[in-house]
Amino acid sequence: GSKAAAFAMAENCHLTEVVAAHAANRGSDKKRQQPPAREFWPGQLGFLLTVMGYNIGLGNVLRFPYLVMKNGGGAFLIPYFVFLVTIGIPLFMLELPLGQYSGKSAVNFFKSFCPLLTGSRRIRANICLMTGIRMTIFWDIVWRGVLPILLLALFVFTIMGYRSPNYGNYDYPKPAAACGWLFASCSVVPLPVFVLYTIITERRKMPVHVESKTAAFAMAENCHLTEVVTADAADRGSDKKRQQPPAREFWPGQLGFLLTVMGYNIGLGNVLRFPYLVMKNGGGAFLIPYFVFLVTIGIPLFMLELPLGQYSGKSAVNFFKSFCPLLTGIGWCNVVMCFFFNIYYLVLMSWICFYLVHSFFNPLPWSGCDPAWGNGSSCFWTNLTAANSSEDYATDMDIDLLRSENCSAFAADRRSPTELFFERNLLGLTSGIHDLGEIRWELVVCLVVSWICVYLCLIKGVQSLGKVVYVTALGPYLFLLVLLVRGLTLPGGWHGILYYLTPDWERLATPAPWVEAAQQIFWSLGPTWGCTICMASHNRFRNNIYRDSLLLPLMCALTSFFAGFVTFSFVGDLAVRTGRPVPCVLKAGLSLAFVVYLTAFDSLPLPQLWAVVFFVLLILLALDSSVSTFEANRILYNAKTA
Repeated sequence: GSKAAAFAMAENCHLTEVVAAHAANRGSDKKRQQPPAREFWPGQLGFLLTVMGYNIGLGNVLRFPYLVMKNGGGAFLIPYFVFLVTIGIPLFMLELPLGQYSGKSAVNFFKSFCPLLTGSRRIRANICLMTGIRMTIFWDIVWRGVLPILLLALFVFTIMGYRSPNYGNYDYPKPAAACGWLFASCSVVPLPVFVLYTIITERRKMPVHVESKTAAFAMAENCHLTEVVTADAADRGSDKKRQQPPAREFWPGQLGFLLTVMGYNIGLGNVLRFPYLVMKNGGGAFLIPYFVFLVTIGIPLFMLELPLGQYSGKSAVNFFKSFCPLLTGIGWCNVVMCFFFNIYYLVLMSWICFYLVHSFFNPLPWSGCDPAWGNGSSCFWTNLTAANSSEDYATDMDIDLLRSENCSAFAADRRSPTELFFERNLLGLTSGIHDLGEIRWELVVCLVVSWICVYLCLIKGVQSLGKVVYVTALGPYLFLLVLLVRGLTLPGGWHGILYYLTPDWERLATPAPWVEAAQQIFWSLGPTWGCTICMASHNRFRNNIYRDSLLLPLMCALTSFFAGFVTFSFVGDLAVRTGRPVPCVLKAGLSLAFVVYLTAFDSLPLPQLWAVVFFVLLILLALDSSVSTFEANRILYNAKTA
């Protein structure tokens, strides 16, 4: 609701506390200690020679000639001067004028230009204002020290571990990989674009470098620091009637907000990707780095984004615009990322719909080798490859055999019907990316249905979304519980659980489990995308966001842990039944959903029932993640209220 102007001003008065250092002497009757005057270069030539000395170093003499030799001699000079004009000079044209214009060091420039960048204490104060909870210095240590170091290390290891994209034994050609990098760069382009746009259009708001200022000038110079206000304080007093933007919607209930964020966090990655990472990185030992990074990365990022969204009452774009105009591009980077994510996720959802429809067929179309998509002798029945027949069920297999990664003993050229149905009937794989194949109209229909479902969920904004999530967020837990009970009743189910919980401590001595655990935190929680900021902006100002920021990441992690029991109960039974080690059975990503699970269901009574339960579970997970991301993306057509 609305607040009186006095209360709104009192609520936001702390936003004006941080001012430019050169304006610290504004009107006062008492004599204050003034900071020492900033030194000037003794001459213009001294400045030029100093910057030249900074630029021209050993790299110019030692590295540059080697690069010329390595990259085509004189031909290398063409891209060098191209990037000099398009990158080097524009960056200098940004930094040198900003320094001269403000007369400040980098630290003090950003401090005066955007006071909210001055540290984590202000965020702790904002959370205390909203919730009444005083946060400890632990959050300062994590935000200022631990989190930046971990994010930098994750970035470095991710770049070092990059591999060219492939699917099975097929390596995508370089032009296809280049297209992927082009799409990825689209999510970064808005940042420099809006930096330049802001500098050009908002020059008057930059901190001015002059030698002396009056108190009135200092106050006028920094008046823009009061522009960041909360949603509840938007109606502060004015004698003139002005056009107000539409009031921002609130969640119909606190539970609606919690379930929506849970639906955004808990998606296909929790059920399909997490179990594979556990198998790949030492079983139960993988849980140690996962929960370590949950505490040091996941929860701290949520403790940043959710309070900032609730405090500002703005979407990611408008939040960063009011937070610091130079950072407006970050919000639009979030919009672009969400746009591409929605396209990709709705395609996955259409595949799940395709399988759900076929799950009602009797017999299931992937239960046997169909000549339409089977390939002669390469298609085989899973139970025919079992090392032990049904009469000699290998329920006493050793855990070391289950953990073995030697899959060479199993014929690689013989494939199950579920695998061939996925690749040849659903995907319609061709000889390469140069051959796109034919349009699959049944998949087009499934894709249209998926988009319609998302539209219906968001037809009334957060009011309809806050009600839909009661089904899409809570329903998966019911289906996971049903599948877990069924999996534990299988003869080999407990062997899979034992594999899941048995740690391989030697894996923790390598960087791979730590890097992939940190990546999974970002994959599942989805911080830094702007979606959590947007969803929290629909909260009421006094909502206990501190509690929510702790609870939501923990619920996501526990759901992944719970989903691991479901997956390994079925995978363990399949491994025992076929006499194969778990790593030879459990596959990554979509193959786990469309191949491994279906192979396990095919041996159960009423396989249609279990297939329907499983694909309804996946549809709910995909739909929940999609609608939550779409809600955050409404800025595309409603920039004032989103």
